[in-house]
Amino acid sequence: MNTAELCFRLAAVGGTSGDEAAAFDTVKSLSGHVLDLKPNALGSLVGTVGSGAYKILLDAHLDRIGLLVRSIDENGFLRIAPVGGADPRVLTGAEVRVIGKKVLAGVICSTPPHLAKKDDKPTAIIKDMAVDIGLNQEQAEQIVSIGDRIEFLPNQQTLLGTKISGSGFDDRCGIAAVLKAVELVRDQLQNTTLCVQFSSREETGGSGAKTSAWSFSPDAAIA
Repeated sequence: MNTAELCFRLAAVGGTSGDEAAAFDTVKSLSGHVLDLKPNALGSLVGTVGSGAYKILLDAHLDRIGLLVRSIDENGFLRIAPVGGADPRVLTGAEVRVIGKKVLAGVICSTPPHLAKKDDKPTAIIKDMAVDIGLNQEQAEQIVSIGDRIEFLPNQQTLLGTKISGSGFDDRCGIAAVLKAVELVRDQLQNTTLCVQFSSREETGGSGAKTSAWSFSPDAAIA
């Protein structure tokens, strides 16, 4: 699989911070030919190649930014809160999927300019935005609960030259880089153990990397 296709496959699945399980199967299936990964207690995926005394740790994070449902208003709009560093400047009009009792399509909306009040702030603020899923409040509450995750659609494209674009490349392209590196060196390790962690919760403080690294106690690390 070429690198662009690998990045697209990895970035197409969910896994917002604290709920990385959605990405486990895809990452494990795409890495199985180079190493065996297992989840740890905090939701990171970890594995090793080789058995030498010198340990090198390669880290990329498994989670991605997203949103969650903060409330459902009287018109059925889902009021939102960020999971990680979602940039409010690019959210309006973005297509999303809401992970409720079933997956719902939605679009992020805010007050349009011709309906804005004179004292409304001109800058984008996430707490003033909402997700429109096309349902009224009663219908929405039957499917969606407070705290449900909201994921951005991949929106993947191949640009001119060798460039690609899409959501979730932070840090699924990092995972692709680690997998490619392991594939290149796994048969050339001498007196070295290559430790790999795809860490959880990086977008909300990095607790996955801080904890799972202790289980390896590496001599060197590349993140």
